[in-house]
Amino acid sequence: MTLVNPPSLVLNGVEFDFDAGLLHGKDGEDVPLRPQSLAVLKHLIANANRVVTKDELLDTVWPGIAVTENSL
Repeated sequence: MTLVNPPSLVLNGVEFDFDAGLLHGKDGEDVPLRPQSLAVLKHLIANANRVVTKDELLDTVWPGIAVTENSL
């Protein structure tokens, strides 16, 4: 089962705005997310009901591209 990504998620006072690709900090500052960081967050939230492997994340976020584990 795959969950639908919400438009935003609040965790410990920080809002993840997936539509805008931003973090809204506790003090109101906006922090833009890199596309890969946003993709990792979206994939983890969409699959929150199961363990997501490192290889799955690499294949999902960087398909067909050779990257190291440090990219995560």
